[in-house]
Amino acid sequence: MRILNVINRFDRGGAELLLYNFLVDVAKNTDIDIDVCTIFENSHGLDRMLEGRGITCLKINERHRYRLKPLQALKDIMNNYNYDIVHAHLFPAIYYVGLLARLNRSCCYIMTEHSETSRRNRKILRPMEAFIYNSYDTIVCVSNNTKNNLVARLPGLRPQLNVIYNGAPPWDITARYSFHERPIDIVTVASMRSEVKGIDVLIRAVSLTNKAKRVYIIGDGPYRCRYEELTRSLGLDYRITFLGEVSNIPEFHNESKLFVLPSRNEGFGISILEAMGASLPVIASNVGGIPELVVNGETGILVEPENPERIAREVDLILGDEERAREMGRKGWERAVSEFSMTNYTANIVSAYLEVLKHNE
Repeated sequence: MRILNVINRFDRGGAELLLYNFLVDVAKNTDIDIDVCTIFENSHGLDRMLEGRGITCLKINERHRYRLKPLQALKDIMNNYNYDIVHAHLFPAIYYVGLLARLNRSCCYIMTEHSETSRRNRKILRPMEAFIYNSYDTIVCVSNNTKNNLVARLPGLRPQLNVIYNGAPPWDITARYSFHERPIDIVTVASMRSEVKGIDVLIRAVSLTNKAKRVYIIGDGPYRCRYEELTRSLGLDYRITFLGEVSNIPEFHNESKLFVLPSRNEGFGISILEAMGASLPVIASNVGGIPELVVNGETGILVEPENPERIAREVDLILGDEERAREMGRKGWERAVSEFSMTNYTANIVSAYLEVLKHNE
């Protein structure tokens, strides 16, 4: 079985890191021949890391978002390689591969719906969206909420819809600190390409807390300058540190007491899962697929979105109760390992591959 995964580029976002870990796991633990193709120019080095592991990375290196050149490049790739399945991730990659599926039916086509909402949700665009999505044989949804939103947005979809929860590899980090010795009160990991992760809500919550004295925000994007300005305007420079993108996230988890992510919407929440895998209690928004991941009151606390006051109260309660924080972290780790491991994710995706091939024999 030969598989080609197609994604826009290897940023350090949740979908990109999920695909990276999946490719590594497949190459290490199966006999599947799996390649990856990036459409746009890369700048974060994950593709080079994959190549170092012997995984073929095909690069189209398109500079502009809405040209048809990548479609021709994908057609050429299909003519040169004998793939059984093409698996697409994220917009606009899913559009390019969807159009390819209309032109070339020599293999099966799968896409993953990573988000619970679509920026292309305007009614005028829905016929095009349905045309593209109906080009696929199977659509993988990262949560039941994502599936339900997709069905509501595009009723009558022909492809089979499978819910496969994301997975994360275990952190190989030995704890160096007991809870009260950990120097970071709150850590979060989030893309700042938009306002969707609610970093502004977190900043306002920090201004209202009594116990969160040291907060680290990991991630980057165009909105970072806006968030840094908000931090300065609230006089929080001495409490909040913006780290940008880092490669050693597990070390920051290991030095932190609490993970907070007040997303406005979320298909699943890979960064939340990674925090749970590091035994951190979690405070997150009760939106999207997050309630399918975080058990409210057991592995963390779910709060309504856009509510910094509630977040601040919960932060102070957890930071003030070490026993409760440690118990939430322990239960979160158990849930991450048993329900959302990379091993489970890989097995489920491979099963979807085998099923679509069998269905299209």
